[in-house]
Amino acid sequence: MTATRTRLQRAKGYDPEPFDVNPLWRWPMQPVAILRWLLGTYLFWQTAAWYAIGYVAWRWLTPGLERFASLGVDDVALL
Repeated sequence: MTATRTRLQRAKGYDPEPFDVNPLWRWPMQPVAILRWLLGTYLFWQTAAWYAIGYVAWRWLTPGLERFASLGVDDVALL
């Protein structure tokens, strides 16, 4: 085991420091840190971006309902 460890320590890019994980996987549980992580960095911005993309597509890229009063080939091609 010692020989393997010294060989890994000499390898390029070996980082012996432990990496930081998100608060969801830390023990003991930290509810405030988990909530701060979920709202601040993970869920809020990702969800807000998808809502914004959906709103832009619905508002400016989708034709009005009056266009589809009579269904034609050009309407299907538009969609």
